[in-house]
Amino acid sequence: MSHDPDFTAVIDLEQRLLEPAVRRDPSALAALLHEDFCEFGASGRRFNRETIIAALLATDGRSARGSEFSATRLGPDAVLLTYTTDTPSLRTSAWCRDTDGHWRILHHQGTRAAE
Repeated sequence: MSHDPDFTAVIDLEQRLLEPAVRRDPSALAALLHEDFCEFGASGRRFNRETIIAALLATDGRSARGSEFSATRLGPDAVLLTYTTDTPSLRTSAWCRDTDGHWRILHHQGTRAAE
């Protein structure tokens, strides 16, 4: 993976989303999730921005630890991020830069990893 500063920014933001304090903070979540956010969860459920915020706030905030991050540029303002977690699962996130220059997650998918 190159030393692209956008890749570093997106990986840092994705790791923030894994932090219990962020997962329990509705304003922090809202700032990171794009208005059109969609998630296909490992459970097979589909979440939008409102339902994922509500689901995260209803938990104790526990999260996974990410590793093996890999970023691919999809365009000047879009990055695809893949990584694994210790849950174990495979994760994919699409991040886009908004008109204010902030990176926000547009789509996320979690898939249980074979053990």
